[in-house]
Amino acid sequence: KLTNEQDAVWRGALKLIKCSVIRCNVGRTKCRTAGVFDFFQALLVTFLPAPTTDRNVALLMEECMTTLAAVCLGNDFNALQASVQLQPNATQVATRYPQEDFGSMHQKIHYLLTLFNIIKKDEAALLACVDTDTFFSEIAHAEQLLWEGETSLMGKQYEKALEQYTTALETIQ
Repeated sequence: KLTNEQDAVWRGALKLIKCSVIRCNVGRTKCRTAGVFDFFQALLVTFLPAPTTDRNVALLMEECMTTLAAVCLGNDFNALQASVQLQPNATQVATRYPQEDFGSMHQKIHYLLTLFNIIKKDEAALLACVDTDTFFSEIAHAEQLLWEGETSLMGKQYEKALEQYTTALETIQ
């Protein structure tokens, strides 16, 4: 059962993520390095087994799908990662909560599943040549190094910036 305190923490985190990505390309690009996809995974794994009669869990699932849609909107790479990592969970949410009782949630899930299928089709060549178990974590590491390199560059630490940029490129080669 979802306690009021748990609900407040999970829902607050989802709203914070949503505020960070809506109309903010930088916020969307930092989702990987911020661990947003792992957060979604943890939330879904924790609460999908909960009884579907728990209205607070249902509302939390809907907020999760809304926030996931916001993270993916306008960022194909986020959509690709979500399609690989979270599509099974989104499908499970759809099957656990009947459409007649949770129509709004199903609209969001339908959007996400359609997006996931399209992005997987469009990026089939990429997905065929990478290990999807490690690919996104390697990209997150490279992105973090790029952000750190930019910070070093702004601080006029040129050698450190060059090292960070070089390591980032080596990570994704």
